[in-house]
Amino acid sequence: MSNKPQSTPATPAAADVGPKNNALAALARLDDGMFAFNFSTQLDALIAAVQEQGKKGSITVKIDVVPQPNFAPNAVKIIHDVVPKLPRRTPPFSMNFIKDGRLVGEDPRQQPLNFSEKKTVAISPPPVQEPAGTPATPAAGAQA
Repeated sequence: MSNKPQSTPATPAAADVGPKNNALAALARLDDGMFAFNFSTQLDALIAAVQEQGKKGSITVKIDVVPQPNFAPNAVKIIHDVVPKLPRRTPPFSMNFIKDGRLVGEDPRQQPLNFSEKKTVAISPPPVQEPAGTPATPAAGAQA
């Protein structure tokens, strides 16, 4: 058991409750508003890519605050970056096969198909048959 008297925390004044900085206002000031503009542009690109790909994406916002005592005792440099991670497209592919250690375009197990030979096959429509019990129509110019 300690002999030190326990101190009670001071009750914060009404002005001390809540954050001291307005983050949105601070972000809007960075790089004369270009940070917010670039962030919005990257967000638009992310949303479009997520909709197009149907996959997850993200944006990482990095804010570094670096003291600058050589400039002024209370000066800080704020380094900011927006790094999007867009969903990747499924890359296109070509199917190839390996024959004797070399890539080839045709399956070595399949016989080659000769598409250079062209054969023409005449297809005539089948004759039209009249339904049963229908009288035959006389030919044009025929007399009854």
